[in-house]
Amino acid sequence: MPPMVPNGQYPAPFPGSQPQYNGVAPQQSMPFPGVQSQYSAPAPQKFAAPPSAAPLQPQFSGPPGLPQPPQGVLSQPQGVPSQPQYNAGVPNGVAPAAPQSFSGPPVGLPQGVPSQPRGVPSQPQSVPSQSQFSGPPGLPQAPQGVPSQSQYGGPPSGVPSQPQYASQQKYPAPGAPQYPGMPSQQQYQSHNQQQYSGMPPQYQGTPQQGPYGAPPGMYGDVPQQEKRYVDLMFERNLLGYPFDENVIRLPDTVCNPQTVMDPKIFRSTVSAVPETQEILKKTRIPFGLTLHPFRDMKNLTVINTNIVRCRYCRTYINPYVMLTDNRHWKCNLCFRVNDLPDDFCFDPVKRRPGDPRDRPELNNSTIEYIAPQEYMLRHPQPAVYLFVFDVSACAVESGYLQTMSEQLALNLDRLPGDDRTMVGFLAFDASLHFFEFFSSSQAPRQLIVTDIDSSFLPVPSGLLVNLKEYRETIRAFVNRIPQIFDEPTTRENGLGTAVEIAQKMLLQMGGRISVFTASRPKVGQGVLKPLDPQAKTPMGTTSDFYKRLALECTSNQIGVDLFAFNREYADIATLADAVKFSSGTVYHFSHYDHIRTPLEVERFRKLFCRYITRKIGFEAVLRIRCSKGLALHTFHGNFFVRSTDLLAVANVNPDSSLSVQVQYEEDLSNQATASFQAALLYTSSKGDRRIRVHTLCLPITKDIPSIFSNFETRASIGMLTKMAAERAITGADSSDVREALINGVVDTLSAYNRSIGLKPNSLCAPVHGQLKFYPLLVLGMLKHAAFSGRSNLNRDELAATLLLLKNSSLELILNEMYPVLYPIHELSEAVEVPRLGLSYERIQKDGVYLMDAGRIVIIYVTVRTRPEVLTSLFNVSSFGQLDENQPFEVLPNDHSKRVHDLIKALNLKRCHYSPVLVCREDGERRLLFTQRLVEDRTENAHSYVEFVQHITREVQR
Repeated sequence: MPPMVPNGQYPAPFPGSQPQYNGVAPQQSMPFPGVQSQYSAPAPQKFAAPPSAAPLQPQFSGPPGLPQPPQGVLSQPQGVPSQPQYNAGVPNGVAPAAPQSFSGPPVGLPQGVPSQPRGVPSQPQSVPSQSQFSGPPGLPQAPQGVPSQSQYGGPPSGVPSQPQYASQQKYPAPGAPQYPGMPSQQQYQSHNQQQYSGMPPQYQGTPQQGPYGAPPGMYGDVPQQEKRYVDLMFERNLLGYPFDENVIRLPDTVCNPQTVMDPKIFRSTVSAVPETQEILKKTRIPFGLTLHPFRDMKNLTVINTNIVRCRYCRTYINPYVMLTDNRHWKCNLCFRVNDLPDDFCFDPVKRRPGDPRDRPELNNSTIEYIAPQEYMLRHPQPAVYLFVFDVSACAVESGYLQTMSEQLALNLDRLPGDDRTMVGFLAFDASLHFFEFFSSSQAPRQLIVTDIDSSFLPVPSGLLVNLKEYRETIRAFVNRIPQIFDEPTTRENGLGTAVEIAQKMLLQMGGRISVFTASRPKVGQGVLKPLDPQAKTPMGTTSDFYKRLALECTSNQIGVDLFAFNREYADIATLADAVKFSSGTVYHFSHYDHIRTPLEVERFRKLFCRYITRKIGFEAVLRIRCSKGLALHTFHGNFFVRSTDLLAVANVNPDSSLSVQVQYEEDLSNQATASFQAALLYTSSKGDRRIRVHTLCLPITKDIPSIFSNFETRASIGMLTKMAAERAITGADSSDVREALINGVVDTLSAYNRSIGLKPNSLCAPVHGQLKFYPLLVLGMLKHAAFSGRSNLNRDELAATLLLLKNSSLELILNEMYPVLYPIHELSEAVEVPRLGLSYERIQKDGVYLMDAGRIVIIYVTVRTRPEVLTSLFNVSSFGQLDENQPFEVLPNDHSKRVHDLIKALNLKRCHYSPVLVCREDGERRLLFTQRLVEDRTENAHSYVEFVQHITREVQR
């Protein structure tokens, strides 16, 4: 039985960008509706030279306005209360690192990021008298009884341990910036030195300690259980608070107020919609939606009946309409009254009139209709799959052909479709290789076209054949592909011409083109010039050929997916245009080698198996409607935008999601609810036309505290990530993206703190709700390789990462931004797996940890891991015998089975296979683990404590 995984795994935020409608004139865009940012880059601060004894620090080039500490010097915050005041508030041995300048928020990611007005002066408290202390003058004194520095072993070599900084700390340089009201680094370090004994240390409160780690008196004399705020300046164990879904409470006037939309499918960034645009401006909260329209569902209600729709706005009847009587219903989007058809009030089971409230349409927020003839422009086409693969020397050397042919042959019978399903193959290098199937009992004939500049079909038929009729012939051919092309003659490929020809092959029927390439196209159509992958030029496309090709594909209901196995620069950012506008996906396997990179080979095997066997919808369009007074203004994802609410999705799959920003057209003062409805019309692989309808209904409020407590951190992070990825992939500077992210979180928290009354030296968030997780998850975004601006990814790897985030599910995005960390050295079948904060202080010296970081799962093994744990999980008796390259396999014992059941559960939640990497504490992969510890300071980025300090300084202005 797998160990229980706690609910609410995802801790939390992002503003907008210019809408880019491909078929209509763009509307004026604002990052958040009606809000103009008042933030500009603050003036840089200067520092005196550090003492000569200070350790050398790297140069910091973060954005201006973020404090840059002198090298090797830890600045002392002004107005720090005496140590006993916050002694109990330091959770679990926290040891934040020395402050460092931020590498820079984005300069206006979404243009006009809402900003909080400046000019409110901070109110530092005076520093109480200090007791005897051996440190430099001006720094707070460690209270008596705190363990000495030598009592804590600190993290292993390679991780900058806090004692190193403490031992080298000198006097603050004159003029160094002072953080308001924050315990100093040395004070935190004194707590971090406590000796671990199996679990992180537990701190007991003191009479001088205020609630939530705040100074006494901040919240008056109200009992602790009635407190409304968490002070983020002092609270360091946010994961100790529940991260539950917001409860949506609908008025009884709707037909079925107890029916709630599954948040994994459709959710808003606020669970209670502000009544007016002015109220939204005051909260500085981003307003938008995230949607996973074709997500796999276990209990999807499918009906074949008369479809009831509003005759005015064409909304589908849903659980949130108002039934005025058994003959009429009021639309929840346009609020007009419609007649109920006679058969809607008839119970077909009991064969007599029944209650319309019992109908499935009024009891399911997601429902699927079998569409009648009027929803078809043409007869549903068969499922058509065309595989276009690179056979140049680069491709053959990588060895991807072996895995591709193996998986395709094994899963040929599992391709979605019916008896009409068709399949075709096209290979390319400096020539085009067509395969004509003319007999079900003979191998296909290979036709080679050497004129790569001319795109024509050599034969009129036989290139696409019926899978049922030619199944065994196709299987035999697929198994022989690696042998057919085992002696390549050129390293060049004509990818552009191959995709153009493939589009012509599917012109009449539509379908899916799966493209496999191992190098940059160098001949034929769509040639891409070489470019230094380490160049500092902004990300962007170098040719519009692939975008034009994608638009032609979309107009003919053809989707394109790209599998890239390049070892050298291939200009993925430009090739991806063929994918983005045709609703496809980019799968990138950097430095793929079937011998030297077994983990990449396994990842390709799993992903390709999922790819060719998952559900698929053809000829799809998606329309999103919203209540009167609201409008959609910018979409983010892979599709073609036909109009302000209509998206063309040639192929729809269950692993892709999108987001959209919402703006006000008028106030919602006369409404009790706001509704959004997404209708996906598609052709199933079985050849029938279907309509999947999702309806989200939210209450409307004018109570600002209620809006903050209903802030949806997960949806905000999902939307902001897609917006940031889209801006970055189209050429925006990473510093611009980062600054917009930081401005967004500063604006929202500033608005909240001013709404409750600004408190000196504090940064408050509601106890209930998800706003308190917002800064933590934004910090995770800033430290992610896609947005850090300092990652070691080359240009193609960065482009592929951004493209993945732009199209991924919310679960994968959240794990990428703030990974999940579990201790697995002790797993109990009956006890819920505890989730740990992402800081090295949570790591025990003899522990083994599982980190789910989205695209990879890391098993981190410490040096002092007990022999019995090593034996049960890795089948070795000592740490020295552990090999990072050995496969992490299931062993015949309960402990190993529980760990692997946990990994399976995590993979199922995000519908994405992630390879498992074993990482030794002293091994080469160690940096993969430590870089994802979001709360710790790194060479190029702030710790969580320092980030909160920066936000507090901005809020206090």
